[in-house]
Amino acid sequence: MNRRRTANRRGFPDNLYQKTDGYFWYRNPETGKTKGLGRDRATAFREARNANAVLAQKQGSSLVDWVLGGDAKTLTEWMKDYEAIYIKTRSPAPNTLAMLRSQMKSINAEDFAKKQLRAITTFDISNFIDKVEAENGPRAAQQRRTALLDIFREATAKGHLDASKNPVTVVRNPKVVVQRDRLSIEQFLAIREQASGWLVNAMNLAILSGQRREDVAEAEFKDFRDGYWYLVQGKTKTKLRIPLTLRLNAVGLSLEEVVKQCRDDVVSKYLIHHTTGNTARSLGRKVDLSAISNQFADARTRAGIVPNDGRTPPTFHEIRSLSERLYEKEYGGKFTQKLLGHKSEKMTAVYHDVRGSDWIDVAVG
Repeated sequence: MNRRRTANRRGFPDNLYQKTDGYFWYRNPETGKTKGLGRDRATAFREARNANAVLAQKQGSSLVDWVLGGDAKTLTEWMKDYEAIYIKTRSPAPNTLAMLRSQMKSINAEDFAKKQLRAITTFDISNFIDKVEAENGPRAAQQRRTALLDIFREATAKGHLDASKNPVTVVRNPKVVVQRDRLSIEQFLAIREQASGWLVNAMNLAILSGQRREDVAEAEFKDFRDGYWYLVQGKTKTKLRIPLTLRLNAVGLSLEEVVKQCRDDVVSKYLIHHTTGNTARSLGRKVDLSAISNQFADARTRAGIVPNDGRTPPTFHEIRSLSERLYEKEYGGKFTQKLLGHKSEKMTAVYHDVRGSDWIDVAVG
């Protein structure tokens, strides 16, 4: 039963009460918890009204909507619009889109996602990031912060938020300590010695091209023509034209020789394909990313490679880093930057002018 409002409580903010000795206290109607506010009437009234305003923003009301900007959206509502904008403007790869949706699902499960964009505070975001870091580690927390930062940036671009009001900007970015060992050329050769079939081809293509595992797995024979590999990187959509004459002396191979090694008696449009079939896969089908990682790990184990104390062993992805280091010694830093598709500020400005429509020529010498 609600407490009856007495004459001496007229004008009191909702949820504020006073004891007979003059002490004020506030009751949270959502949780039932109470908090003392002292005996100063003006301070108690101000604190209670502030708390009630926060509750009103959280619960939503037509008046709050009007105060915050008429058609103000909640974070949950805005994320639906954001996803559509993200797909339209960035054409993300399937894995990238799946990752984004996973991040948004996690964010949407939080109470602050029900608040309107302008009502969400740095305190809300900071508490969320701290929670994710404690439960899932710094890498997951870093990914959530990155997602939120971009979500609010797009909201700003659409006029839902003032440029100086992004609540994510000042939130500490969790520090991720990389614990994975780098791959040395000696280890690469030892692992390749224990590999066979398509894994050898995948390793050779990765180290000769410096490309990501995803781009190695998706490489098709039709993209190797006129003496070049015409490659559109899956992650960044950067366009590269890599000459087949490219040679890495550290492994004694050229890119053209690697492509020839990938051709066999099995008909397939993919360089990295299955050469044996069973009920789970067909001949010539491209090799899944998980299979590349798992087979590489098995060959690494057979090669007797163990990580340093407190670290994890190098994965297939580390071939990209090794390739960069080897090419840097043979061709220099500017070459490796182009080969890997990395863009400095100067290069980014140049390609922005042509809107990314030109191929980047990876010239040798």
